[in-house]
Amino acid sequence: MSSQVSIVIIFYNQANYVRRALRSVIDQTFKGLDIIVVDDGSEESIEPIVRGYENTGIRFFRKENGGAASARNLGVQEAKGEYIAFLDGDDLFLPHHVEQLMLFLQERVWPVCMVTSGHYVITKSGWVVDRRIPETDARGIVVPFTEMYTSCSIYHREVIERFGGFPEQLRINEDGALNSAIGQVYPVFGLAEVLTYYLVNESGKARRSLKDYDRAVDVMEKRLAQAQQTFSPEVMQRYRATSEKNLLLGFLSGGNLDAAIKWARMSGVKLSYASLSGCLAGASLKLRINLYSMVRHLGRALKALIYLPVSFRLHRQKGLYS
Repeated sequence: MSSQVSIVIIFYNQANYVRRALRSVIDQTFKGLDIIVVDDGSEESIEPIVRGYENTGIRFFRKENGGAASARNLGVQEAKGEYIAFLDGDDLFLPHHVEQLMLFLQERVWPVCMVTSGHYVITKSGWVVDRRIPETDARGIVVPFTEMYTSCSIYHREVIERFGGFPEQLRINEDGALNSAIGQVYPVFGLAEVLTYYLVNESGKARRSLKDYDRAVDVMEKRLAQAQQTFSPEVMQRYRATSEKNLLLGFLSGGNLDAAIKWARMSGVKLSYASLSGCLAGASLKLRINLYSMVRHLGRALKALIYLPVSFRLHRQKGLYS
């Protein structure tokens, strides 16, 4: 293969994000990247913007709309690199994203693996409101069932191909389903460094699904059915318990208290009162006041103040918000 690393960038109706996403990849300190852009059947005009960067060697592919999983799988099929990193169209790489991940990989004794890193959470207008680092054990392995983000991760292509790529039958949580399966077979390392700006889209599919109780439960059950193909019964039991708890917290964080109360009653999910989130969730259910969401929004506002210097630095980066 001529390139060590391929970057697969996927877009769907995100024309206003194309230039800044491409700029964040082109400006990487790690050079010689194989850059692939996949347009997942956008109704907006994506191709002319991408074609303006042809002198950078970007390869463009357009397909009928089939969801993020099918778009990523096409990118993997066309990729030339041994390692593949992904970028969703509304996210951004920090300039040293690929370089740091590859340096980390060079130190591992097992190169066929997956590595995920930390990220800043940003709003549509580019303000940083949180910072998240993957939780790992003493070996640097990500704790099982930790939420991992595709735009923060790099994969040896073997770990993707082993499972036939991202599950295209899932339109939501398709990346979580694959990442969880990978973690049962290959090492998934966590790098305690922020390398990505991750956009929280309050109107995205995952968020919208939390407004509809039946749809949210269906999304979870489909992901669990996918996991059952690779998980042992013991692991599956823990994965279900974690998923049921996360769905409850998702309902609360999305402001859907009625759905949270209904789900707690139907599932019998058990909360840990050893954590602040567990205490707030339990109190929200008991008092029927969404304290969990209130505290979450207050915490985000305070963090936005703390991370103002990071936000200003992001806005000063040429070609991103200027």
